[in-house]
Amino acid sequence: MKNKEKYIRVATTYFKIVHEPDIHNESQSFKRLAKWDKSSIIDDKGKGFIKKIDRYDGFINYPSHSNYKTDVKGFYNEYHELSGSIKEGEFPYTQKLLKHIFGSFYEMGIDYLSLLWQKPTQLLPVLCVVSLTRNTGKTTFLNWFRMLFENNVAIIKKADFKSRFNDAWINKLIVAVDEAKFDKREETDYIKELSTSKTQQREKKGVDQKQENFFGKIILASNNIDDFIVVDKNEIRFWVLDINEINEYIQDFDEKLKQEIPYIKYFLENRKIEYPCSSRMWFKKEDIKTEALLRVVRNSYDIDEKELATVLYEYIELSEQETVKLALKDIKHFMQENRSFISNSAITKILKDKWNLLPTNNATTYKYYFKVNTGFENTIEINEMDKKGRVYTLHKEYFKSLI
Repeated sequence: MKNKEKYIRVATTYFKIVHEPDIHNESQSFKRLAKWDKSSIIDDKGKGFIKKIDRYDGFINYPSHSNYKTDVKGFYNEYHELSGSIKEGEFPYTQKLLKHIFGSFYEMGIDYLSLLWQKPTQLLPVLCVVSLTRNTGKTTFLNWFRMLFENNVAIIKKADFKSRFNDAWINKLIVAVDEAKFDKREETDYIKELSTSKTQQREKKGVDQKQENFFGKIILASNNIDDFIVVDKNEIRFWVLDINEINEYIQDFDEKLKQEIPYIKYFLENRKIEYPCSSRMWFKKEDIKTEALLRVVRNSYDIDEKELATVLYEYIELSEQETVKLALKDIKHFMQENRSFISNSAITKILKDKWNLLPTNNATTYKYYFKVNTGFENTIEINEMDKKGRVYTLHKEYFKSLI
């Protein structure tokens, strides 16, 4: 019965299945569930219709592109069923885009896409596409994912990614963050945790948290090629690709990509994955360690570290010395003067874990430098005084290299 397919009951709640048009693609629509009052269904369809509605015990997010099932052992599948046909054919414009994005890593990139299609729950590295300039195809690449995987892709901003309310993206196959810029190490840690997580808490305003399966692949696009994220030298989860500026204009390029979607689907579904599974994220860390990643590592300081380094460098400059000594209480005082929100424990952690700086075992006398207003035409002179404490030794050249 045609009408029977338009309504479902999940647990004790009724929904109407609606198909929302995609304003960017008239041939495509996104299936959504809209809550529907039982009384409204009875008004529209009659009381007997309620008994004919399919019932499910709950929701499940079960990804599949080749053998999609709405009913998964009595649970309603929230994963979006792809529309459109799958057929063999050529896709020259899609190939042009993918060769531009992946460059010398093209074959590995095609394996990455094949894994997304054939093994959607497989862990994969965080793919990062970066460029100094715009007009490089990064946004086109993200929008192409939306054409291919439809409503199983969320293209969001940093604010959406950081929000505790993650219902808009936590159940997607691809979570793409456009204009990504993550300054804090804790933000990187969250992305790393997501990249290897198999469950996450799903949270929506006014709704209780729910533990759910998670299989999202994170993609970051950024114009900050040096410091869009904070990573250390041992990082193995980020695949960073430099994207060159496009030097060829193709009229109606998006439309041409759209027309080739049935063909790239067929290709990804039937292609043999060439790269062997070599780690829990499929690829070996050596294969995703690009020069672009190494550049980010060299420039990786989180915002607290940069702020602390700047304050200490300014003090050393003030002292007109090449090397100074400071106690922890002095450093904390300087940060407070600069209205820094960095915690005392974070200061100690950066000094020890990031800069390998430890205080002397015993208290020692050291020179402390400070500004004094002479009162004469607002001139300032630098004075010094002796203080005593367990001190850190700070070298000007080192902190100059950090800022």
